[in-house]
Formats: sequence, C-alpha cells, structure tokens
Amino acid sequence: MRREVTRAQDMFDNQTPEKFYVFQPVDYAIHPIAEQPIRAGLPPELPSMMSSVETAEDGSSVIRISWPAGLYGMRLETTYALESPTQWTPVLDVTGNEAVFALPDEGELYFRLNYVP
Repeated sequence: MRREVTRAQDMFDNQTPEKFYVFQPVDYAIHPIAEQPIRAGLPPELPSMMSSVETAEDGSSVIRISWPAGLYGMRLETTYALESPTQWTPVLDVTGNEAVFALPDEGELYFRLNYVP
C-alpha cells in the first residue's frame, strides 16, 4: 500500500483535526494455500517439496516428487539447466500432489512448483 503523505509523521500530527489519507494498493500477493494469511512485508511460508529415487518394477530408477496437499493453482515444472533464460516445462504425469517418472540417463534435473492463476 502507498499513502499520499510524504512523511509518515504527518499522519499523526494533532495540529490538523481532520485529515484524510488515501491508501492505494501498489501490488498484491496470492498465497497458494487457500485460507492462509500473508504477513505484511514477508513472502508466504511455503512447504517444501519432497523427493525420493526409487526402483521401478522393471529395475529402472524413477523419481517420486511430492508436496503437501492444499497447494491450489500450483504446477510442477522441470528443467535440465538453470542457465538464463531458464526454460521450464510442465510435468504432465501428476496425480494429486505427486508425480513419479523415469530419471534421465545422464545430466541434472531441476524442479519447481509454479503458481498458475
């Protein structure tokens, strides 16, 4: 929020009996967990993703990525490199708040949860 008064002290000056201050929103925040507050000046506290590497029935390695339920509007995305500009790709095989898929044969794999309104 932004106030139209230059100095914060002027808002509490008792010399002028009637003062009107207009606060205008200059930005907004959306908490990805429904019904959760956002503390002023701080980013929302978000739960961490959990991951594990497991052996599939055919003997291949798979990765299981999960996150707490209740993160509405979040999409799991992946990329092979974090070089700028990073190209994130949505993970399509997501069931609820979990995704299981084959690991790449080589290289690194990065994940993020991205809020998609």
